[in-house]
Amino acid sequence: MTGPLHTALQDYDGRHTDVLEWIRDGIEPVPPVLDEAIVLAADPQRLLADGATWVLRAWVEGGADLDAAAVGRLARILPRIAADHARQHVCQIVRRIDVPARHAAAFAVFLENCRQSPRPFLRAWAVDGLYRLAVAHPRYAAEAELALRAAREDPAASVRARVRRIEAGD
Repeated sequence: MTGPLHTALQDYDGRHTDVLEWIRDGIEPVPPVLDEAIVLAADPQRLLADGATWVLRAWVEGGADLDAAAVGRLARILPRIAADHARQHVCQIVRRIDVPARHAAAFAVFLENCRQSPRPFLRAWAVDGLYRLAVAHPRYAAEAELALRAAREDPAASVRARVRRIEAGD
């Protein structure tokens, strides 16, 4: 896929966010560009996946709307998202999107897989995502409670801190 986002991400080195910030501010998050970001989330080139999901997360946090169809497209590619930072960014997006019931199971599986990661921040945001999913879809409440309980005992301070933020209403 070669669209405006793919082209702009060619300058991303994986360390400096100035390119990503320029993309966030300089490219309008219209539906075709949001779709491109979703496709790039599963790109085998880690830097493309990481950069695309960073920008997607920033756009969603800034108010861009992922409609039900876009969330469905994201749900379908979740199993192919391999880059850890890309996975973390998707976990962070869950709190800001409406996941239709027909796609909730795909997100639950993805988040549970991320929760098993050796990377603490990925585990922390996976727990957050499971909690948010359970709020919207109560059938995942037991899973979310188990995840929260385990996260309270996680050896990583960042995971325990995310649980405290969830419990404080963040």
